[in-house]
Amino acid sequence: MKMGAMVAILAIADVVVQAKGEFRRLPVVTVYVQRGFSDMRLSVPSAEGIASEMFSKAGVQIQWKTGSPKTGREAHPILIEITSDTPETIHPGVFAYARVFEGPHIRIFWDRIERACGESLADKLLGHVLAHEITHILQGIDHHSQEGLMKARWTAHDILQMAYKPLPFEAKDVRLIHYGLEHYCLAGPTARSRECSAPISHTNIASSKR
Repeated sequence: MKMGAMVAILAIADVVVQAKGEFRRLPVVTVYVQRGFSDMRLSVPSAEGIASEMFSKAGVQIQWKTGSPKTGREAHPILIEITSDTPETIHPGVFAYARVFEGPHIRIFWDRIERACGESLADKLLGHVLAHEITHILQGIDHHSQEGLMKARWTAHDILQMAYKPLPFEAKDVRLIHYGLEHYCLAGPTARSRECSAPISHTNIASSKR
């Protein structure tokens, strides 16, 4: 069983917030989700809400939609594939992996997520995995932090903490997200122009495993 999700990063949209007396625009990430199977234990809207909350605190709005983006309308779409019944030989020991320059860009192993935490926490863990892998795409670099959402490996304690509140971004992660949106051709408005830079590390930076 598998479910495909297509994530397309759109240009800076008309989302304006007030901070310190000034108005500023927030970058908007639009996510198109295609569901290929039905599983009562898989709560995608709940996981999306958790990911949205985390990105909101980082100054990015997530806009979730169903269906597919029209061909040619979005620049550099990011593909997410959520699969189950994962063979042990495929990326053993990880919940997901991201590839910036190859497709599908993100693959998430739903059965491993469910086994790791049980049904009661599965949507929360899935939300964190979604946010973690999308962040790798937005940053354009295989970077991990010492703590929080972008930690390379979450402990059992980290997963239990997700039941109470989402894991936070470190300040450096937030800076890398906005730098990537502004400068790289991977996502955001610069994906539509030629005025963008190469990612920080071009040597197969895409191979990120969660």
